[in-house]
Amino acid sequence: MCIRDRGDQRAYLEELIARQGVSEEVTLTGFEPNPQPLLAGADAFILSSLFEGSGGTVLFEALTHAVPVIATDCVTGPRMVLADGKYGDLVNVEDPAALADAIEAFLIDPGPLRAKAALGPDRAAEYDQGEAGQELLAQLRARFLQDAWTFAAATPRGA
Repeated sequence: MCIRDRGDQRAYLEELIARQGVSEEVTLTGFEPNPQPLLAGADAFILSSLFEGSGGTVLFEALTHAVPVIATDCVTGPRMVLADGKYGDLVNVEDPAALADAIEAFLIDPGPLRAKAALGPDRAAEYDQGEAGQELLAQLRARFLQDAWTFAAATPRGA
């Protein structure tokens, strides 16, 4: 397993990997300026983001290589990129059990997710950055307007 991240949990992950005795199986690469070789050789790509700042671009990179994708359904891209699950599996954000179940299902029977991944290069080829940007903007507006409406409805008048 290769974990590519430059988050603030690296020391914790290193300690956890050592404690679990999986140093031979898990690699922490940190930032890679060109992740294409990693993606091209990957058995699967797991996106566990709470928020994906690039609008899911990394998912298109995985799809380009026909790599099976499991992603959290964060508000900024995965649902649009994976077309509601047509090109990869979506799980709820902040639900580690659902993510683990999706990974386990893939390990037990990789066929269904590999079939979705086989469609990935065509999906990646139709990617339009301008269209994706407009979709992301619409999702963010809807999310923030919903949050603002919920806040306004919960706030007593005159407060």
